[in-house]
Amino acid sequence: RESQAPGLTFMDFKLWFSIIPKTPQPLNPWFDRIREMRALLPIHVALEVDGGISTATAGDVSGAGANLFVAGSAVFGADDPAAAFRAIDTATR
Repeated sequence: RESQAPGLTFMDFKLWFSIIPKTPQPLNPWFDRIREMRALLPIHVALEVDGGISTATAGDVSGAGANLFVAGSAVFGADDPAAAFRAIDTATR
């Protein structure tokens, strides 16, 4: 599919910062905006979301069109980081 925005065909990925770091905020107001961004991007461009990713949000963010996820505190703040990583990965499928 052709991109709807000039210049996006030269991108490998688009990074979306969804929240202000270290500030608890819900991701759900951003789902529609993530969908809009996905629609603008060519299919070969990955959409990465950084902020607010957890087992509770990863599935919805994936469903909105993201296909790369940054989940720092959800993984590294967990008692079992490996299990947290696997749970987030599973939630995105």
